[in-house]
Amino acid sequence: MFSLFGICFLAGCIGALLQGMVGIGTGIIIVPTLTFILPYYHFPPDIAFHMAIATAMTAIAINSLTALIHHYHHNNIDWKLFRLIVGFSTLGSAIGALIAAFINGYLLKIIFSVFLMSLAGYLLLFKKSHHEISETMPSSDATSVKLRCVGLGIGFIASFVGSAGGILMVPFLRKLNYPMRYAVGTSTLIGLPIALAGSAIYIVLGSIKMPNSSATIGYLHWPALLAITLAGLFSAPLGVRLATKLPTLLLQRLFAFMMLIIGLKMLNA
Repeated sequence: MFSLFGICFLAGCIGALLQGMVGIGTGIIIVPTLTFILPYYHFPPDIAFHMAIATAMTAIAINSLTALIHHYHHNNIDWKLFRLIVGFSTLGSAIGALIAAFINGYLLKIIFSVFLMSLAGYLLLFKKSHHEISETMPSSDATSVKLRCVGLGIGFIASFVGSAGGILMVPFLRKLNYPMRYAVGTSTLIGLPIALAGSAIYIVLGSIKMPNSSATIGYLHWPALLAITLAGLFSAPLGVRLATKLPTLLLQRLFAFMMLIIGLKMLNA
């Protein structure tokens, strides 16, 4: 159990650090890590992916609270956009988790891998840096209906890939010319109910579908969750500080290459 704890702690540090720097990262690191290591601890591979998603979403929900305090005090949240999207994104997450819980774990892994490589390609081609975006709030032409549909879709996809939606919400808000700090702050707040809804569904359905274990609550692996959460307390604040000092475009491209490698590895595993 110690080795699993140590691996998850290290993965949690890396994921939370990336989350603080570029607004995405925790799920992308945690889901592949747990998918690879849980079968070595006697969990069937087709169940391991569901467990990875449930654990990642719960960890994201807990660790996002620390980041939200920072974003709230620095006024990094667009409350109007949050109120407009949050209900639909949460609904999308619940629906997605209900469907994903009944999909074979191998198929979910393929979906995750293809999604990861597609996003990596987008980040490599998307050249706009947050230093190039105005620090004033945009007057977007996006309609309320469009924003709600996007929120619904992001929540749905998030529950399939073990994310809180930031992996899609941050690029979407940057496309609308939101400054990086508003994009990350607002996305983090919207992501909290997305992660809570998705993880709750996985826990409930996992309690019905999988055998009881001292290390699990439904599909949630609580020792891994503990390690990831503790890691986030240390590394998430560091990531937020580094975000203001390091070139975002370079970080974005390095992160994209890493996602491409992880996606290919999972596809061939």
